[in-house]
Amino acid sequence: MYLKKTAQPIAPATSGGGVSVYQALDRDERASGAAALPPLASGEAALSRTEKVRSQVDHEEARNDIPASNDKRYAYLISYARLRELLGYGGGDHQSVVLSPDRLENAVKMLLRAVQVDEDWYLRQHPDVREAVAKGVFRSAKHHFIESGYFEGRKPARVFVDEEWYGRVYPDVSESVEFGELGSCQEHFDRYGEREGRLPAED
Repeated sequence: MYLKKTAQPIAPATSGGGVSVYQALDRDERASGAAALPPLASGEAALSRTEKVRSQVDHEEARNDIPASNDKRYAYLISYARLRELLGYGGGDHQSVVLSPDRLENAVKMLLRAVQVDEDWYLRQHPDVREAVAKGVFRSAKHHFIESGYFEGRKPARVFVDEEWYGRVYPDVSESVEFGELGSCQEHFDRYGEREGRLPAED
């Protein structure tokens, strides 16, 4: 039974499973090669390597949120062609690609820019990140989530469970709620479900 499973704690920001919030600037400064970044303008040739990397990161992040005419802001998602380039995939449909960890991580980071992060919730849940943002180590909760949080298993916002759907699809959970072993399907998902690969709602 899943109730006997022991939920493994998510790696804290200082654990070996993730990247310490205080190491983030080092990660920014070791961006994975020119192929992972847009080409630099000729006027930037005199900048140091670190300044070049940060300049390109700022350039990409400036495109992250695009205001629409109704004053809502929509996330920028890189094109599939750009993603293929980041992954080093330039051949035909049957080409095999071997990815280094750095290249894969960099591509994932580009996709994470389209994820909406609940800044207030994220900082309340993770006081270590709140402290790091206050010290200027990260610019925001979203910056931390892209650079470290996602890879540490942190969520960008609270995940809400469709109680009716979840209980119907996972009758074992519904039974445990019925017998009072769990307070709700939401409780099951938060404690066990996500790590078991269960979905919170219908796709």
